[in-house]
Amino acid sequence: MPIKMGSSKMFETPNSRDIVKYVMSKQGIDGGYLSYQYMGIFESSVEDTYYALITLKLLGVNPPDISKTIDFLKKAQSTDGSYSSLRVAYFAIKALTTFHEKPKDVNGSISYFKNSLKLMLNKEYDSFQQLVKFERKNYITKGIEENVLKSVDLYNLYIIEIPTLLCNIHMVTSALNLLGYQLSELERENIIRLVLKFKNEDGGFGLNASYIDETFHALSILMDLKGSLNDLNLKDTIKWIYDCENYSGGFKVKPDIPYSYSLEYTYYGLQIMNLLDIEPLFPKAHVNFIYSCYNPNGGFRRSVNLGISTLEDTFYAVSSLARLNVVL
Repeated sequence: MPIKMGSSKMFETPNSRDIVKYVMSKQGIDGGYLSYQYMGIFESSVEDTYYALITLKLLGVNPPDISKTIDFLKKAQSTDGSYSSLRVAYFAIKALTTFHEKPKDVNGSISYFKNSLKLMLNKEYDSFQQLVKFERKNYITKGIEENVLKSVDLYNLYIIEIPTLLCNIHMVTSALNLLGYQLSELERENIIRLVLKFKNEDGGFGLNASYIDETFHALSILMDLKGSLNDLNLKDTIKWIYDCENYSGGFKVKPDIPYSYSLEYTYYGLQIMNLLDIEPLFPKAHVNFIYSCYNPNGGFRRSVNLGISTLEDTFYAVSSLARLNVVL
């Protein structure tokens, strides 16, 4: 059923049948999934496989050929216990544990994540500041954010090509928790102290400036290591995330940006609110924003005005709708 959004534009209401059909169409012959799959001939992506599996689970659908998919995910681990990248390792563990499965070498996985963490923490905070030469605010001015980003997605350069320290640490702490491994008290204290150094005066987290994705990763790390955020003074963080919330729907990457551009910011915003145990002020507007990113093929695009469907954006959309208690 079409819904009306602000102006005269009409958008189709998403339905679970078409979303499931879209997701399943991206499964390859290896059992995994890929957003740009064609007739099952391309090698699947571990990350896309995670997005697909979680989306289907949220919709109450059993994934097809799940044994083949689990085998694909387990093969992401090398014989020595390592992985091709931290990101691959993280999404493989997340996907496997969602279906109560373990990697083929659990101890190898734990060692891989511990070694990755050791490499990160061996770099002092001040040294890390020197290493990150592509901080968003250094090359994207407010004018660009307000104008160019309406048609050009510059943020992908940062998010995809330059993983941040907070993002990487979050992947490690989350995966180790899922594998049932607890860091020592000293290790936890050191990480918590490091993460809190990224908290800015406005209440958000990030290097030099606060961003919604960095704030999500920081709070997730603290939750992974502490089990609760109640003993932290996060009143300014609560104010900050409410300042990111758009009354017209969606969330901004940071408060001083006047528009919301993409589904992932809405996902991060709602996840942050969940971590802080608060509720959004404009839930109906968020639902409408998400609906406006729906494509006729059953998937979701990154933003309202442009973009093809991807499994990642479909995951962000379905997860956010579930957080908003929307039944598809």
